[in-house]
Amino acid sequence: MDPHEPYDPIPAYVESYPNDPYAAEVASTDRMIAELLSTLDRLGVREETVVCVVSDHGEAFFEHNEVGHGTFLYETTMQVPWILQGPGVPFGRVRGLARLVDV
Repeated sequence: MDPHEPYDPIPAYVESYPNDPYAAEVASTDRMIAELLSTLDRLGVREETVVCVVSDHGEAFFEHNEVGHGTFLYETTMQVPWILQGPGVPFGRVRGLARLVDV
């Protein structure tokens, strides 16, 4: 469920981003995803595994005088990633509306 408040990143990233707990949590999450993909490679199952990374909302950092999410419906909180990789999933970027129910 990361990155999400309360921020609890891997300790090494707290040191790397001492004044930005959100960035530390993003970097920490990136490392955990890399470890997952490496494990799938090591087990020889990555090519037959569907990996999906999604977010339920973005975060505002003083854009439109909002901190966090839940108050306004601006792009900072509405545009979120949906990353999908696996057998039969074509490489590319798709623009348009998608919802978590589409996952």
